[in-house]
Amino acid sequence: FQECAIDYEKFISEADYCYFPDIQDENCAMALCYTSGTNGEPKGVLYTHRSMYLHTLAVNHTDVFGLTESDVVMPLVPMYHAMAWGVPYATMLSGAELVLHGSSQENIVDLIYETGVTVAAGVPSVWKRHLPEMIRRKHEISSLKRIIVGGESIPISIIETFEKELGIEMRHAWGMTEMSPTGTISTLRKAHEEHSADKKLNIKAMQGRPIPGVQVRLMNGTDDILPWDGISVGELQVRSPWTISSYYKTEPSLEHFTEDGWLRTGDLATINSEGYIQIVDRMKSLIRSGGESISSIALETYLMTHPQVKDSVVIGVPDELWGERPIAVVVLATKTDEDITEILRQHLANEFPNFWIPDRFIFVDEIPKTGVGKADKQKILRMIASQQHNTNSG
Repeated sequence: FQECAIDYEKFISEADYCYFPDIQDENCAMALCYTSGTNGEPKGVLYTHRSMYLHTLAVNHTDVFGLTESDVVMPLVPMYHAMAWGVPYATMLSGAELVLHGSSQENIVDLIYETGVTVAAGVPSVWKRHLPEMIRRKHEISSLKRIIVGGESIPISIIETFEKELGIEMRHAWGMTEMSPTGTISTLRKAHEEHSADKKLNIKAMQGRPIPGVQVRLMNGTDDILPWDGISVGELQVRSPWTISSYYKTEPSLEHFTEDGWLRTGDLATINSEGYIQIVDRMKSLIRSGGESISSIALETYLMTHPQVKDSVVIGVPDELWGERPIAVVVLATKTDEDITEILRQHLANEFPNFWIPDRFIFVDEIPKTGVGKADKQKILRMIASQQHNTNSG
């Protein structure tokens, strides 16, 4: 094998110098990515040289990714997932060192130790999986100072554990493939310095404020703009110089874009007076039960705070009486002889009204995920339907 291998550094050093081709039109195609399709068919999103460059400038702001030439950066996000959140481009722009983990994520802690990673990025479930090993080897990974997390909600307990046990800052970001993809990040303001530790954690767990260049607004069902009061819930709409105005090979549709040029995110959210966004749920994932709304995201996030829960997803299924009812699909951290269903019911009852509590808890070894690490709700619905069919047949 070694006889066939090429030393990368030697290959680069001996290569002939080549000039980077001039970009005649900054609006020409640079890359094509697809939405994750967790709630439907994936859609093509075409990035231009201009949109990616402007996005890179914005995310390298101090209060966003905040990368410098002295950083060693490791994105645990595949390039096909919105160009790895733009992290590789931000790394190159800042002159930092880029570490790519390869096809396996089992060696993450080793890589942090061996390469001196200072900034990393990835979905919360990845970091929760590696947390026990990171705590055991915390003296070996002292170089790691900051982790950018996104792609799913993050429990406050995870942020707190990383800060207290490892001294690692977690920056919670939100975005969409259509936005190149970063749209917001939840860093603290100077005004928050005097807040209690719990209040700071609550702010950090939010989706955060828009990054430079991004505009946001909340709209209700009759196209009225809602106030930023932290209470009013509406559809989050966004626009920016790097947000698309149509999908690849399709005409702009009012289903996805407004007449005045805003992207309909499909997320229900609140925005407080300081501009911090809190995602309530996806409009398609919100569970309508007996005329009331149940947030699947809120249930999933709170389930993840229980030490026995390794992963979870909550799905709304049809119900003849109530219209829809929630079902929780759970991966346990360890096997137990206890009545874990009742324990989790009581855990949720501490935070939510009775009608929010899932009717069923299904325990699985692994939750089906898409290629970008999100719960594949289409597969999960088919799995639940199959189980229900087998039960009825039996």
